[in-house]
Amino acid sequence: MIIDYLLRPDVIGIYIGIVGIILAYIFYVRSKEQIKPLIYIERTALIGKAQDLFPGSVEIRYNGKVVPVLSKARIVFWNGGRRTMEEDDIVRSDPIVVKFADPETRILDVRSVTTTRDVTNAKAILEDNCIRLSFDFLDQNDGLAFEAFYDCDSETKMILGGTVKGIRSGIALQTRSVRQSAKRAGALVLASILGADFTVAPFILLTVDAYKKKHDWGDYRTASIMFVIGISLLSFVLHAIFRNRIPGQLR
Repeated sequence: MIIDYLLRPDVIGIYIGIVGIILAYIFYVRSKEQIKPLIYIERTALIGKAQDLFPGSVEIRYNGKVVPVLSKARIVFWNGGRRTMEEDDIVRSDPIVVKFADPETRILDVRSVTTTRDVTNAKAILEDNCIRLSFDFLDQNDGLAFEAFYDCDSETKMILGGTVKGIRSGIALQTRSVRQSAKRAGALVLASILGADFTVAPFILLTVDAYKKKHDWGDYRTASIMFVIGISLLSFVLHAIFRNRIPGQLR
């Protein structure tokens, strides 16, 4: 029976080894005291080209400015590390800024700024067609969220500038459109379903006498492979969901 196989000393040793490696890695990562600046950007198209929707005599304005296209970006910046990020951790000559790769794109407004705690003094300031981010300090999961409106297509590339001391790889940037977010959610749901199927299927199939007679699995190697694939898929889904997760107050 499958239970007898799973309880074999050599099989148990493999499972213990895999779990030990995963736990060792998790504890190693969690024990590292470092800052981890993260930024997430989600873009949404609000109004397409006006000439495609209205007569030529119709103008669309935002704060008095004529805009052929209007899009919105929701931007979240936070410290995902275990060490407090201080204002002095940012190089003064190279502050953290969000801007567009195309200099012709105008950032029209920044609004709905929310912070995890007022005491951090976190701010998003629009200046010189860039959004400069500043703060006094950010403890773990402290940060701010805000909306930026701009006069270009929602797929226009946004770039991040700034240097944080001790972070040679730069600030981790996640950016996607609403459509990309929907595709990502669909992929995670599919991976979850496949992972659950591959994890449960071996236990179901190996208990069906008709299936066992038709397919001689002998030492249940195929079942073990299916089980490992299922666990791997579920682990991938959990990692994708919880890795660099946006703090609850900023969602």
